[in-house]
Amino acid sequence: MESIITPSLRAGRSVISYSFDVLIAVAALTVFSAVQYGPRPVFVVLIAIAAAVASEVLACLLFGKRITLGDGTAFVTGGLIGLLMSPIVPIYVPIVASAFAILIAKMPFGGSGRNLFNPAAAGVALVTVCFERSMAAYPNPSQNLRLVWDTSDVFYQNSVAATLKSGGTSFETFTDLLFGSTPGAIGSTAIIVLIACLLFLRFRRTVSLAGFVSYMITCTILALLFPRAESTYWHNVMLELCSGTLLFTGVFFLNDPTTTPHHRSGRIVFGALLGLAVMALRHFGRYADGGCFAVLMMGPLSSIIDRWTWQLHRFVEVRWRRHA
Repeated sequence: MESIITPSLRAGRSVISYSFDVLIAVAALTVFSAVQYGPRPVFVVLIAIAAAVASEVLACLLFGKRITLGDGTAFVTGGLIGLLMSPIVPIYVPIVASAFAILIAKMPFGGSGRNLFNPAAAGVALVTVCFERSMAAYPNPSQNLRLVWDTSDVFYQNSVAATLKSGGTSFETFTDLLFGSTPGAIGSTAIIVLIACLLFLRFRRTVSLAGFVSYMITCTILALLFPRAESTYWHNVMLELCSGTLLFTGVFFLNDPTTTPHHRSGRIVFGALLGLAVMALRHFGRYADGGCFAVLMMGPLSSIIDRWTWQLHRFVEVRWRRHA
């Protein structure tokens, strides 16, 4: 079994360990969604994972490589894709997303640790463009549905992010947002569970908070400066930060060990720029939520930001020592 060590993980922390920790977080978010909607969210996430695993096996066979499932990254990619699906999305949508993520965004670049773009973000971005209506069709959580196959009697409702995008006013309270009582993707509505996942991953030393903090500060400042709802400043900020995939992006995509900077200063700059991109796409982009698109935009800049911030750090350190 191959254990790939990436520079962004602490010494002794392998990608296998990273994948295991993230999958625990994926499981927690999936179970929470299943409590609201029944078994269908679990089925959607498992289908996405199965499609990602099958696609990686197929890619390894096509490229004549040894099958690399042992690092767990294919499971993580599928899990994250599943979490960003609607609980009632057609089953072919996560399959297409996972296949694209592995066969196009990951394996042609060399596989685990070498991909230029975040595979899960790429897969979700593709199906957002190709299956826009399916991706934006969310059931109302207040129905207390127990969905498995039949979705004919589902009452649909716009997500908070979609309401803000259309210029409407959202009346969700902080409690609604905190406990996931709003329409949205499987893993993006329960803010309290996302925060718990972040704390768990930090406790496990799987993620760094440097980039996350700069990301959230940037999003908060922009939400204050450019409110989209006719409400109080506090309510506007709450709606922006707790809607769509904004927090999900900060917890999972921002801490991807391959497509984000390795050094602390680089992560801080990267987080701030990612927050700027997310908020810009929310205001000016076509879709209600631009998290995945922002991640794809920033991915190729990761190594550049890493190199420049490290060089600046070394320059300042040398100058400081000379004057000390």
